[in-house]
Amino acid sequence: MRPLEGMASDEVPVQGGDFTPSRAYLKLGDSDGTVVLWWRGATARQTKKFSLDDDETLKLPLSKVRVTPADDPSRRCAP
Repeated sequence: MRPLEGMASDEVPVQGGDFTPSRAYLKLGDSDGTVVLWWRGATARQTKKFSLDDDETLKLPLSKVRVTPADDPSRRCAP
């Protein structure tokens, strides 16, 4: 996921956490112009336990970002 050409990542309005374009996100879906992304948070990675409280689900306007394939397709969203 990348901001549109000419936009910085901090210019993209996001709800639910920080949008970091270099992170591998799982796209959960999009509806009504909003895309929902998921990323396993640092606490969950350290403990290897799944908890929605430790993960980040972000909502971004689909018109401000471009869905792109991962730079490294073998990279996982959750190690």
